[in-house]
Amino acid sequence: MIEQLGAHGVSEADILTWAWFALAASIGAGSGWYFLRGSWWPTRLFAALGVGAFLGVCTLVWQPPAVDAELATPLPERVRDAGYASSDTCRACHPGQYASWHRSFHRTMTQVATPTAIAAPFAGQVLTERGRHFQLARIGDAFYARELAEPVPIEVDEAFFEHSARLVMTTGSHHMQAYWYEGRRGNLEQFPFVYLIREQRWLANSDSFLEPPHDEDDALVRYTWSDSCVTCHSTGGPWDGRVEHDAVPEVRVAELGISCEACHGPGAEHVASNRSPARRYAQRQKETGDPTIANPESLSHRRSASVCGRCHSVHPDGQGDRVHEFRPGEMLDDYLSIGPMLEMVDESRELADLDWLPYDERDTVGSFWTDGSVRVAGREHTGMIRSGCYLDGEMDCTSCHSMHDADPDRQVDGPRDADAMCTGCHAEPSLATEAHTHHPVASAGSRCVGCHMPYSSYALLMATRSHRMDGPAATGRGGRSRPNACNLCHLDRSIGWTAVHLSRWYGQREPTIAERQDDLPAGVAWMMRGDATQRAIAAWHMGFGPARAASDTSGPLRAALESLLADPYPAVRQVAGAALTEIDPAVELDMRAIAADPVAYAPLTDPHLAALRLERDDTPVAIPE
Repeated sequence: MIEQLGAHGVSEADILTWAWFALAASIGAGSGWYFLRGSWWPTRLFAALGVGAFLGVCTLVWQPPAVDAELATPLPERVRDAGYASSDTCRACHPGQYASWHRSFHRTMTQVATPTAIAAPFAGQVLTERGRHFQLARIGDAFYARELAEPVPIEVDEAFFEHSARLVMTTGSHHMQAYWYEGRRGNLEQFPFVYLIREQRWLANSDSFLEPPHDEDDALVRYTWSDSCVTCHSTGGPWDGRVEHDAVPEVRVAELGISCEACHGPGAEHVASNRSPARRYAQRQKETGDPTIANPESLSHRRSASVCGRCHSVHPDGQGDRVHEFRPGEMLDDYLSIGPMLEMVDESRELADLDWLPYDERDTVGSFWTDGSVRVAGREHTGMIRSGCYLDGEMDCTSCHSMHDADPDRQVDGPRDADAMCTGCHAEPSLATEAHTHHPVASAGSRCVGCHMPYSSYALLMATRSHRMDGPAATGRGGRSRPNACNLCHLDRSIGWTAVHLSRWYGQREPTIAERQDDLPAGVAWMMRGDATQRAIAAWHMGFGPARAASDTSGPLRAALESLLADPYPAVRQVAGAALTEIDPAVELDMRAIAADPVAYAPLTDPHLAALRLERDDTPVAIPE
């Protein structure tokens, strides 16, 4: 309830005032009811006063709360056109689904910057980003940031707030949270820091993305919410991408955050059609569903997957400007031409022919490994549609995930968690034995997803599971190829070692003499020779529990990981630092000192590793998160 009121600019103070008025009204009503039974004139007078007080309080209660104009004015205009009705209209008939959605990170993807939404502390601290300094402060229910000439906090008084920017909106509530303020042109610009929720610390926004480092003298990178975020981080949020460069686009949304109608389509017709209880009852008896609304579980698997793919797919050639026209129930292929690009991948069998994929000059920069697999998290649809389970079967996102019946963290349906998500279709008893997995049945290496959905995608300073479900293979040579599932756990083994075992177990290609003789641990090779994405994913796995259990993470692996504290990519340094603290919680890292002079903080003294680093793939990488 508080979150819903906050979404309309109602503060906690407003809610408290309402509560006191309601209490006073209850007392007045009770007094009037009790004393009206008496006949003595002072009793009747007291009753009249009580009833009068009750009516007066009711008048105050029903007055609309004061609108926080400073907070509400910069926010996108929320409208109820194009058939949208808002999630509030769903609760009356679907209270269970509404409650489960309300707990989800989809709902809290974009929120008004109220105390219940903001995860970070605003306690007068000073943050520094590329030579510029910002002090944070809170007054009441409002949150502010002010730029300072020096990294020295100043007194938080009225003058402080007169020269501050108020933060009015948030993005993210799961792993990290970004903040937005009204820019000079009236658009929403991102505050240059994000807050890491699990680590409970601030991070310069430019250090949170896996992209080539910016020059220290560059102006702060300014991200505008209307440029791309509005398409997937809100509901019903189209905008005109063809406006002049200096013009402020008109941004209108049905709701901030990802609400019911993002997955089920505009609901105004559905609401109007189901006002009759008789019709609602009749619709529940039908197996075909209600034609006035889309239900992803009732659609064909391709149309169901399209609902999620609207946001969870690669948008090539800037086609994100069109994808907002998609409505649940339609085919995403009608709005995105990802198919022809993937067909080009399928037609090419030589890796050399695919080198353009990760590094071309379009919006797909950094999105693909050289085998055509997606390597950026959040684009699971583009990976899944290349899987046999989708192409030859009827798999869609709801085969494993559920918005309403699963924990919000991963949204994997409980009954379908672990191997159950696969064995529902792949029920052969032989697949669940050690003869198939070659790992102890109870181990992580025996889980279906361990081999067929490895953590080979990257975003938000972590590795995530690939959704291109395929078999393990001895891949990962070269700075541009996808790390293989086996060596992501067996970091201390070579790729040649993996090739030998896969050949013996599953009849894959025999490794060459050179591959057999290459005894360099794959983790070391990826961290020292790989491109920025390989380095980040290998570093993350150094802190991954099953990989630590399967590998000796001391010696060369530990030295290689420590060397990444001097990596030129800030995001790689962040991932490496987090992995080191997972391996050894007693390690204390000063990430600010590392950022100031990485090479001095983590000098590479091992001559063998230094020689390997000379072979590092420094091709620019930009993961479009």
